[in-house]
Amino acid sequence: MRSIFLKFFLSVFITVVFSSVISSIVTYSISHRSLENVRERFHAHFTTNLARSLVVMGKSAYIVYESQGQEAFTSFVHEMQDSMRTDIVLFIDGTVIGHHKGSDSQVAFMAQKAADLPGLQIEEVSSLLYAAKQYQTQSGQHYVVVGVHEFMPPPRPGIQGPPPRKPEPGSLHVTGMNSKTGIVIRLIILGLIASLVCFGLARSFSLPIRRLRSASRQIAEGDLTARVGPMRGFAGRELAELAHDFDEMATQMQSLVETQKRLIRDISHELRSPLARLHVALELTRTQDPKIIGSMLNRIEKEAQRLNVLIGELLTLTRIEHGSELGGKDDVHLDELIRDLIKDVRFEFSNSLKAVELLHVDQLHLQGNKELLHRALENVLRNAVYYTADKTVVEIALRKVDGEENDGQGWAEITIRDHGPGIPENELAYVTKPFYRVSSARDRQSGGTGIGLSITAKAVSLHNGQITITNADVGSGLLVVIRLPISQGSECT
Repeated sequence: MRSIFLKFFLSVFITVVFSSVISSIVTYSISHRSLENVRERFHAHFTTNLARSLVVMGKSAYIVYESQGQEAFTSFVHEMQDSMRTDIVLFIDGTVIGHHKGSDSQVAFMAQKAADLPGLQIEEVSSLLYAAKQYQTQSGQHYVVVGVHEFMPPPRPGIQGPPPRKPEPGSLHVTGMNSKTGIVIRLIILGLIASLVCFGLARSFSLPIRRLRSASRQIAEGDLTARVGPMRGFAGRELAELAHDFDEMATQMQSLVETQKRLIRDISHELRSPLARLHVALELTRTQDPKIIGSMLNRIEKEAQRLNVLIGELLTLTRIEHGSELGGKDDVHLDELIRDLIKDVRFEFSNSLKAVELLHVDQLHLQGNKELLHRALENVLRNAVYYTADKTVVEIALRKVDGEENDGQGWAEITIRDHGPGIPENELAYVTKPFYRVSSARDRQSGGTGIGLSITAKAVSLHNGQITITNADVGSGLLVVIRLPISQGSECT
């Protein structure tokens, strides 16, 4: 029994049936016990009242005996025997007056008991009820009254009660519900109801799991577009959330695989282009034309440098993505780091009509990897200087920004703004992806590989920071904002 449907169905079915049977037994036992208690209380109350009536009738019989004689007493007792199945026996000064159906020894025992004990004495023997009580006359004479009442015997075999009423036409009439047939009918009805309920529950649980299994099998076979889809009307919100999480996982997996394919394709393209140029340069060098050899060697050197930079950046990006580039933490003074970067960039672009201006700088420091932060900021600053228009200034600033929460957390905010062409709004979210280029021609001219901003984003993320890239609100250009967390008291004095 490997099917979860059968396992769930049978387990719930057995549980429902077993619980129903047990509850029925318990309910019957409690109701039967309650009925027996009611019967016992009713019988005790009935026999007590009947015994009181017996001794009262016996007292009346004594008065008849004293006032009217033996014949009147006998007539009075015979009338009670015929109408009430009751005998009265009087014990007066050791004399027994009257006849009875009961045992002589039992009647004598009840008389002696009433003479010895005060109050009403009651005994029930078989179908006879004995009641006895001692009375005292006004003259001080004592006598004992013993009443014997015969209960109505059960119906004798062969005597039938009234015939059962015939059911009206069109009415539902089930006979023998207290018999074995009735029990079987109840069990069948219970089984049908339990089967329907358990079938619905088992199906509501097994069907989503089957859909999950089908989607996972499609993904395993290479169809990364397979999804479970929304699950409405199934048992439990947890299954719907599981399906949603599965679809999110499948979407993320598809994105990762596509990104990986694109990365491999871009790496192949980036490596193939300089290698092809190297091959052409080598072929031209073999012509041994002195006018060509010098320029070809320069081309070989340039392409080799491009390959070296590309491989280095790929290795750096790989180490950053695995978290191994962060290494040990240093005390990094951000203000000194930015000033050194500005000096290097100014020297590199000294022959251009572009400039870099430090608008504001706070003396801030944090714990992190100095080399990684240097590379991250250098990538942004070099891009800004390269793409800004001639006779414009790249503006950079370092400020301390208080956190939104009252936990002592602050931010070192670095802003870099150029006056270049900017980036289309629909492509801003993709510029930090590896090898993504807004304009292939522009990047080819710059010699960029499309990995610099990816390294910057990963480095900032490793330092628990944030990077935001937007187009400038006023005029043209790109605005890059990098925030790095600093602890309270990180501002230098």
